Amino acid sequence: ELHITDAKSDASGGGAVFLGGLTATRATVRMTECECGLNDDGGAFYGGGITQTASIIELGSKMQCDPTDPDVCYPLVTSGGVAKMVAGWIAVDSTIHLHDGLTELDGGCISSQALSLSNTTLTMERCRSATGGGFYSRWVNIQFVPFFAILQLGSVEAIDSTVVVREAVALEQGACFWGQEDHKFTGSTLIMEDCRAALGAGIYSTTGAIFTNTAITSTRLTATDTGATAHLPTLTSTASNWTLV
Repeated sequence: ELHITDAKSDASGGGAVFLGGLTATRATVRMTECECGLNDDGGAFYGGGITQTASIIELGSKMQCDPTDPDVCYPLVTSGGVAKMVAGWIAVDSTIHLHDGLTELDGGCISSQALSLSNTTLTMERCRSATGGGFYSRWVNIQFVPFFAILQLGSVEAIDSTVVVREAVALEQGACFWGQEDHKFTGSTLIMEDCRAALGAGIYSTTGAIFTNTAITSTRLTATDTGATAHLPTLTSTASNWTLV
């Protein structure tokens, strides 16, 4: 087990940890109440990527909001309010809990190249950003990160997994998810609650989303412009059910 709490970095990012990558097997890793500087990335973790198997990972920053004005929050980092990764995050048979991240640019909870889940439960709570309040993904040149070559696309791919996003805010696009490739959910459950953005309070992608045998629940999602539930060029849904509350 690895537990780090109340850690702060004023220089290179990664409030608790700054390293090439993290591999966890049958482990429990908790980094909570962490903080990095305004011009840095990764409130709790900054690295090449994370690979976890049969493990529990909890990462949390120190975001607090004014009780009289929920849009006045601090402390602010540049990118990856909780975690910033050059490559991506691969999780198998695991549990992930990310919370209380705030960024100026992207990825209130996670800013990474991609997120791959298999038989895993992911919970993201109370994260805020300009784009990708919960998860922000982008394409990366994989020749520089050969270990994560499997993650060539900037997207979420969840298989037989449960993904829950609560109280995520994006001032611009994608309160829960933002991506440059199709977000893919297969045999999974996706729950999005109390999230808001200008465009796509639930899911935002520049290409689309593919749901197969997946149950999606959207509760109290708000878009000040368009796409309260999703902002997608294409949507493919097979044997899936979408409940709007």
